[in-house]
Amino acid sequence: MSKIYQDDIGTIFQFDAGSSLAGATKSDILIKKPLGGEVTWAGTVDGEDNTKVNYTTVADDLDQIGKYYANLDIAIPGWSGLGETATFTVYEKFE
Repeated sequence: MSKIYQDDIGTIFQFDAGSSLAGATKSDILIKKPLGGEVTWAGTVDGEDNTKVNYTTVADDLDQIGKYYANLDIAIPGWSGLGETATFTVYEKFE
């Protein structure tokens, strides 16, 4: 993946759950921003590979420069919980 820049819109994130999400009733992505604060992105299970959750950024999703933390928040029949923490960095333009 190329660099991600502050205020990018339309950037596609794909998170791998590592196992089937068939029948998922929740496929959210919990995001902790660099300056603190947490938000939830409403992800969708990938139609071709049901082990992955996709999200496309909109305005204000990537409004801070620095390191972001992400956890899948999943609910499937018989189990609900969080996935491993992933990180990504958002850069200031011209970096």
